[in-house]
Amino acid sequence: MQAMRRCVLWLVAAGCLASLEAQSPLTTSMQSNYYLASHDGAVYFDLTVQNELQIDRLDLNLHSPLGTNGTIEVLVRPGTWLDHVQEPGDWVVVASGACVAAGSDQPSPCWLSAPIGLSPGHYGIALHCVGVMPNYNFAFGLRAIANADLTLTGGGSAMQCLQTPPFVYRVFSGSLHYTVGGGPYAVAAADRFGEGCHQGARSFYEWFAPGGFDLAHRRLVLTPNAHGGYDVSAGTAAPITISPLAVNLGLGRGGAAFVPLPTPLAFPGGSTTQLLVCADGRVMLSEEGLLGSLSSQPNAPALFSGRPTIAVAWMDLVPLLAANVYAHVDASTGTTTVVWSNMPTFGSPAGPGSTFSFSAHANGVLELCYGTVQQANDATLIGFGAGLGARDPGALDVSMRLPFATEHEDPGLSLQAVGRPVLGTAPVLQVRDLPPSTLGTALVFGWNALVPGFLLSSFGAPDCAVYLDPIAVRWLGGSAAPLLAMPIPADAALLGVRYYAQGLAVDVGANALGLLTSNALSLSIGGV
Repeated sequence: MQAMRRCVLWLVAAGCLASLEAQSPLTTSMQSNYYLASHDGAVYFDLTVQNELQIDRLDLNLHSPLGTNGTIEVLVRPGTWLDHVQEPGDWVVVASGACVAAGSDQPSPCWLSAPIGLSPGHYGIALHCVGVMPNYNFAFGLRAIANADLTLTGGGSAMQCLQTPPFVYRVFSGSLHYTVGGGPYAVAAADRFGEGCHQGARSFYEWFAPGGFDLAHRRLVLTPNAHGGYDVSAGTAAPITISPLAVNLGLGRGGAAFVPLPTPLAFPGGSTTQLLVCADGRVMLSEEGLLGSLSSQPNAPALFSGRPTIAVAWMDLVPLLAANVYAHVDASTGTTTVVWSNMPTFGSPAGPGSTFSFSAHANGVLELCYGTVQQANDATLIGFGAGLGARDPGALDVSMRLPFATEHEDPGLSLQAVGRPVLGTAPVLQVRDLPPSTLGTALVFGWNALVPGFLLSSFGAPDCAVYLDPIAVRWLGGSAAPLLAMPIPADAALLGVRYYAQGLAVDVGANALGLLTSNALSLSIGGV
């Protein structure tokens, strides 16, 4: 019988974590410095697995009073938790267990309902804490601890599991108990490929992990186009300077100030006569809003639910005296320029801060210019969000896509998997973003993918393609939200089986063929 190994993963407060040699058990201080004030929250982290193993028990550090009963659900997805905590479709609950709070900074054991078998690879982990509040540590930058079998990298938390925006740098305080071996294991996957018929969105954005910003000393130019969006191009940014006539807005952390414009500024979806300039690197294209205590955590969903916003370099910035935000209007050109000068991020060490600028020209052209951007300890978000319920087109790599264009809102037909094809579960395939004139929908299945897809332009459906070799069709009818549950038997013989699916919509007014196609999904059956 293989010996049980124990990987104790206590992570400590900011600045106190030292490099640790691989050892078993792996132990750090159990003294937590923060807790999640929610009985339905989550703690997120990544696991990198070097050797096949089975996790069968968790020890948690719980803030709840001694004796409090709770349940821990363990959710897993391939890859990382980052950027996926508001997309529940590719997370799967693989095990759960009851726990009783043993008191803060004491281990509260949770035996799992089934071992979680993981092959070598990278995984995002979500611990959904129901009825109990987890302790954790707040530490700027990524924190990792490892032994010869796995590495845990933290992390984040959220008040509601896979629903609310995450707080970053919240690092799990607890233990993972596991046994090496027991595999091989197959990881279930539902990977999207191809594109639905014509899609469009006014907005665009990129989210940079700490230390990943790659637009330093570059200039982005946003020019209004005839399609309801911006043409986005790039060039080299000139050194950013502050006009002698510029006004120091005197902002504090989380603060904001209105900057009047000499003429109304038109933007995709509206216009404004003033800017709401935020200390955290945002410019809201709005004539109303709050002037204090604004959120400083970069949050992509806010770009689409709130006011139209330019995220110049959205970070948790801390103005101080001359290291502040400056605004200036050029009377001769009508250009309004805002400069964030030498701004440090919250909790960053002493030293040079970040400098970047935003300019709004009278003709509606916008410029985002970047000097040196220091974000080793902070995530950063840049882009344009049309707000007011606009479509989220998904993050992109701006530097790799330039030049590109945005346009009016058009989601195109899409196929989404809610859940991955794990043995014993029933993932749901849903055809979404149907035009109002849709007469009916169907799902097409096949064993072989077509990459690149077979274009239907010559059949009268431009921008549409088939991405699989079809062997079966399932008619879904004319439902407004067509979906199909696909139960996966708990049969180990199915592990590793891969199949493909694509959605179709009948719409006689869409094109000469009267047919729209969605993206495709590659579905691989796994045990986790």
